Amino acid sequence: KMEPEPLYNLLQLPKGVALPGEEVEEELPQGGKKKYLPPASRKDPKFLELQKVLTEWINATLLPEHIVVRSLE
Repeated sequence: KMEPEPLYNLLQLPKGVALPGEEVEEELPQGGKKKYLPPASRKDPKFLELQKVLTEWINATLLPEHIVVRSLE
């Protein structure tokens, strides 16, 4: 079972890792914590289901704006 924490945090790159041409800057509130999933977890059925549920929720939320999200990456 996943710990109750903002799901957005699970989809972030680890601190100090940036996409090409991107600077890394991270601020957390005092006492804030982040948890990152290892790359191998992307094949985990629970993670794949989480991505599916999130994509469906995002698309339902953005439907009035006529925006469709096909990938969370």
